[in-house]
Amino acid sequence: MSKRITKCRGCYSSNVDEVLPLQSIPIGDHFSKKYNNEPVYPVGLTLCENCSLVQLTQKLQKQTVFKQYFFNSHTLPFEPRKLKSQVLDIAKFLGTVDGSLILEIGCGSGHLLQEFSSQGAQAIGIEPSAAQVDVASGRGIKIITGGFDEKTVDEFLHLYGRADLVVIDNSSKMQHPIHLSNVPDPLHYVSNLANLVKPEGKVVVRTPYLGEIVNRGLIDYVYHEHQSYFSLISITNLFSRLGFGIINARRCEDDDLNAQFVFSKNRSVVSEDLSVNDFARTEHHLHLGNTSTYRRLGERLKTCRKRIQKELENLSTATIVGYGASVAPVSMM
Repeated sequence: MSKRITKCRGCYSSNVDEVLPLQSIPIGDHFSKKYNNEPVYPVGLTLCENCSLVQLTQKLQKQTVFKQYFFNSHTLPFEPRKLKSQVLDIAKFLGTVDGSLILEIGCGSGHLLQEFSSQGAQAIGIEPSAAQVDVASGRGIKIITGGFDEKTVDEFLHLYGRADLVVIDNSSKMQHPIHLSNVPDPLHYVSNLANLVKPEGKVVVRTPYLGEIVNRGLIDYVYHEHQSYFSLISITNLFSRLGFGIINARRCEDDDLNAQFVFSKNRSVVSEDLSVNDFARTEHHLHLGNTSTYRRLGERLKTCRKRIQKELENLSTATIVGYGASVAPVSMM
């Protein structure tokens, strides 16, 4: 069952409005192999006029959306060169990796943590999938098994103390139930982050970027896994409510559909670099806080659907294959 939200996930305001209703679709990777006989669930986008967060209109149970992830035991895909580049980039905000306490929330198979560990960091992960914990533990990574909640936060603090750096990477092309974009209550999530990091600690978030979805009309990125679609404004508003200040923002070089945002716990020493101003100027022209932006996106979608339907009618075959990603092309179809 799905329920329509009545309050914003990011600020709890009731000043929310559905700006882009879409057709009901099956859950992510749950598309059937032979016939489309999987249950379908409503999907659409709602805008909070208070904090500018764009989010799914519906609420679904975590076990419904991420059922397959919890039973997935294979090593998740990674590219060593990208991992090294990511670690070097993050190291700029630490000063030094060697000796730092680094936590990754939703670490999957533990590849990024292994790279941090190889450079001298004390690298710890939180991971809810027992199958993925087995894979990561086999790689020598220390893991706390569970979701991201008060229980795992208390366990981490008891075992290791406060972290120098927390990493949340939702750009890895994998489903994950405890990444920031995918949780039902991101405000409570950031509250837990605030309890985890040292006073001078940093939080690095990689997440699908709303501006790119809107600008390029990538409506196939809107499905039940992602509950929040962040812009610079909305994610800054979210973190500022718990005392964080933003110090860096940029598009991910290895995948420009995603953006990386870096926050500092100590707002008294926060100094935004030029990347934040540059990002804000670019985002300003996209009008991501305006209802009309999503109405126009809906009209673009209708035009695209009519064109594709016309092209399909002229095909001599009834077989259609979505090639590339597991969810996006099929969602579009």
